Amino acid sequence: MTKILHSADIQVKNREISLYSGYRKSLNEIETATKATKAEILILAGDLFEYAIPNESERRLIYNWLSKLLNVKTLKEIVLIPGNHDLEKENKRINDSIHIESNSLSIYSDLLKNLDEEKSQKLIYSPISTITQSKVNTNIFNGLRFA
Repeated sequence: MTKILHSADIQVKNREISLYSGYRKSLNEIETATKATKAEILILAGDLFEYAIPNESERRLIYNWLSKLLNVKTLKEIVLIPGNHDLEKENKRINDSIHIESNSLSIYSDLLKNLDEEKSQKLIYSPISTITQSKVNTNIFNGLRFA
């Protein structure tokens, strides 16, 4: 049986009020749950950031967290699915010619650039919400049970 852990709408925000330690604690709890359950697949369903253009502390927090998750031994896939904020940002980037380097979605491309091939295979970015075939378990949808 393949173990899947799902999280959504993290929406990291560290602006007027410093929320960095609170978000770091929440992200660490997701990492701890991933390890404790020996999850093989972690699905992060959108809106990692609150704002279209994350500041440096927000980007660093998510970048470092994703990097740590990629080192979890049991975790074979991290599936990133854009949420409504991400889709709005992508559309805005296309319509307003905002460079991807300053966009919230650039965290994925930044991370992929710095990964070895094994770890880059673990990170799956699905630009749309759709059924995506798992590399971990090709029969994942057969006999699917929810606990």
